[in-house]
Amino acid sequence: MNDQPPSRLDLLRFLERVQQQDLERTRRWIAEEEQRQAVTYVVEPPIHLDHPLGATVHRSGCTTIRRDTRPMNAKDAAFALRKDPAFHGCEDCRPGDVLGVET
Repeated sequence: MNDQPPSRLDLLRFLERVQQQDLERTRRWIAEEEQRQAVTYVVEPPIHLDHPLGATVHRSGCTTIRRDTRPMNAKDAAFALRKDPAFHGCEDCRPGDVLGVET
């Protein structure tokens, strides 16, 4: 039996393994959060092409969505609400409030 305490090098290598595991876990958490944020908004097309309000941006899970939607990330949703008159925010889920955009 070896009753000697671990060397300083052994301890540093152990610390490195623990930190590597922590880093991998943190990167998983970041990837999961990025994925959650990537699809937090959806766009509902207008009833017809000439509809005066155009497409509606909703927060995911909005209960007033009536038609098929397509996903939209937060950056694109904010840009659409701020710059594109063909988009407007849902008056029930108010995505502009979360994005800091006047709608």
